[in-house]
Amino acid sequence: MKPTNILLMSLMTLLLAAGLSAQTAISARAGLVNVADGEVFLAGKAVDPKPAELVQIGKGELIQTAEGRAEVLLTPGSFLRMTEQSEFTLDRTDLEDVCLTLKKGTILIEVAELLEGNMITVKMNDAEVRLSKSGLYRFSSDPMTVRVYDGEAVLKTAAGEQKLKKSREMVASANGWTAGKFDTDDTDYLHRWSRRRSEYVAMANRSSAREASSFLGSWGGRTSGWYFNPYFGTYTFMPMFSTVGSPFGYMYYTPYTIYRAYQPQPSYGGGGGRGASSGPVFAGGVSGGAGERSGSRGISSGGGGIISTGASAPAASSAPSSGGGVRGGASGRGGRQ
Repeated sequence: MKPTNILLMSLMTLLLAAGLSAQTAISARAGLVNVADGEVFLAGKAVDPKPAELVQIGKGELIQTAEGRAEVLLTPGSFLRMTEQSEFTLDRTDLEDVCLTLKKGTILIEVAELLEGNMITVKMNDAEVRLSKSGLYRFSSDPMTVRVYDGEAVLKTAAGEQKLKKSREMVASANGWTAGKFDTDDTDYLHRWSRRRSEYVAMANRSSAREASSFLGSWGGRTSGWYFNPYFGTYTFMPMFSTVGSPFGYMYYTPYTIYRAYQPQPSYGGGGGRGASSGPVFAGGVSGGAGERSGSRGISSGGGGIISTGASAPAASSAPSSGGGVRGGASGRGGRQ
């Protein structure tokens, strides 16, 4: 068994022992279907995941959408989102070397964290695109196009390699691939849905990280991973090494960061010292994409993020104020926005 798998299994045991049986680590393979909104099919069968159900794409299996869209978890910290009339096969599922082939339609890959040694490869006919850095990447089949909204990708063809950075694209034609520049503000509903999903997953992260921070003394926390948050109804990402930012601007916190943020500040003797707060406070340096309301059962979306001034946190909330929908709330069945 790989060391990563052993670490995740050990972490699951600790979570269970701490009474967080609903927030569990999952197996170290790419290809978990986190959202299936509308008509989504895996190996020809309709996908309708129940809460906390693991729908795993097998090696070589085809996942496709008709009038639907889906979110698929790749390496810890990377999300693939696909729009209607799209399909791809997952050719390799090892986290060190995830590989997929886009057959039809459009996919967007958000990479918040890509651990050293891990790589994502997207095949498009005779071309391969390697992702080895965090960022936001878009792939379309008609015409074949690769766009880098943020990050860095390397496109490899028989003619050689081309490095693409932010706001650069490659478009295929009968005469080969042509490099160009595009406006990163040129987006559509897939991009906007991905942004909402990123915000929702980040909210679930803060809830899960705060739960996990209550037993840091017994938790080594040596690897990043996916964890199911029952209050938000979605798997969320938990970085273990340091807080990381989504390309959409939202933050994914470690349990250690949340632990420090919610601890009361100590009193200082003598005049001019800062007194301890009577409730949880936000330590300096913590920020978030959406406003956060403290509470062990969930986080409600709000205004301008976590304030790092040491002010007391607002009253606790018992449930998230945004969400609903299939596996992860902001899936947005109610039309395109």
